Amino acid sequence: MNNLIRKPQISSEQRNHKYGYYGFTQNPFPFDPSVIPGSDDKRNNGTLFYEGMREQEMNDFKEKLVKSPNRIGILMDYAAYKGRGIGKTALLNHVKTIINSDLGLRISDGQEVLYSIYLSPNSSDGNNRSMSRMAHSLFDAMINERMLFIAFCRLRAFSGGISDDLLTEISEDDYESSIADDKWLTEHGADLPRINNYLVEKLYSIGFLEGSPSYRLSFGYKDFLNAISSFHSEMEWSKKGLQLIFNKLVLLFKEAAFSNCIILLDEVEKIVQYQNFSERRAFCDDLRFYFIDGNTENSAEGFFKILITIHPNSQELLMPHWMAAGLERFCELGGSGAKESTIFFKPMKDDINLIKDFVKIYLDNSRSNKSDSVEPFTDDALLLALRKSDNIAGKFLKMLYFAVENGIANQWKTIGTDKIEELTRDVIKKTDDGKSGDTPLDRTITEL
Repeated sequence: MNNLIRKPQISSEQRNHKYGYYGFTQNPFPFDPSVIPGSDDKRNNGTLFYEGMREQEMNDFKEKLVKSPNRIGILMDYAAYKGRGIGKTALLNHVKTIINSDLGLRISDGQEVLYSIYLSPNSSDGNNRSMSRMAHSLFDAMINERMLFIAFCRLRAFSGGISDDLLTEISEDDYESSIADDKWLTEHGADLPRINNYLVEKLYSIGFLEGSPSYRLSFGYKDFLNAISSFHSEMEWSKKGLQLIFNKLVLLFKEAAFSNCIILLDEVEKIVQYQNFSERRAFCDDLRFYFIDGNTENSAEGFFKILITIHPNSQELLMPHWMAAGLERFCELGGSGAKESTIFFKPMKDDINLIKDFVKIYLDNSRSNKSDSVEPFTDDALLLALRKSDNIAGKFLKMLYFAVENGIANQWKTIGTDKIEELTRDVIKKTDDGKSGDTPLDRTITEL
């Protein structure tokens, strides 16, 4: 057979057929329990999230950042020394989804218009060490996560060229085919020249366009983006990027009647641990300048807020520079005052009802027929599996993944504590020198 044109002989449906043994369409749990934004698989994209497990953290986010004058907040990962996979990235993506789905209506109790941008350094190759680089990533995220598109649509809505009756007809699920579509607006009696020239005048007044405002027959979203930024190199971003983000865009978003944008900066250790002494000092100085009291529109307005995920090792590296920059006055990294601006993220609780509700979300996503049970698991098995996983969500989900795989392979009707003990025997065993065993299961679970 010619391997150049050979195709798979088994479909994904056939591959997952074995899971019918438990009434599943697939393994309910992720093989790689990490959040992959944009993935179509609900097990990995952060969609499957149980708020009850993180009720305290959600409330802290609301009180310490959304409703607070705090400009900088800290998400402290208390499980960093036990391993990765505690669930902080899932929380951040869930918060972002909640905020952006209704522009902060729910989380602000209807008081604010908010947007949230999630940022995570793409790699540890040393290219993420400066504030200007972060500004570039932030701008790209504003495009990819539609913040600039929503701002464009809101400015059109405020232009006075669309009647109130027509505005009520516009579906929030499809701006592309309505308020962002010149043809649709014209067909529905909107005053397109007035709309376009309203946007042009706003961009001129902020400084995105030079000279004097000129009449535009057409000014769509692409024109809007081109007017905002024409930077083509990192050199241009290093010179002009911070001015764009923390001055001009703040003015633009305020014109679009946004209250705040909350930046969720994850995995800050990928920035900090590759910085040298002077870069860490500059990073902290820039945080204060652009977010607290520098000569910028953002410092004056407090439009951008930032939540920084900190691990204990990153905290130690940043602490002297944080204090030298005077950031302790506004957001303490440790000590008695830290509670005012810090969300303490801890391992999962040994609460069987919370654990069952958490697991059911994954089970129901993959069941052929919905059920209120946690079968094939027993309650005690789930509690034991969580404890064997150090109460770390990622390890717990990984263990349940292997429990399902082994249960089908060995035809376990029920997965009880005896099966969890059997499954983890090699994982928890210690070699003579006190180190973890090196079985495949050990590597896949304990090294998460």
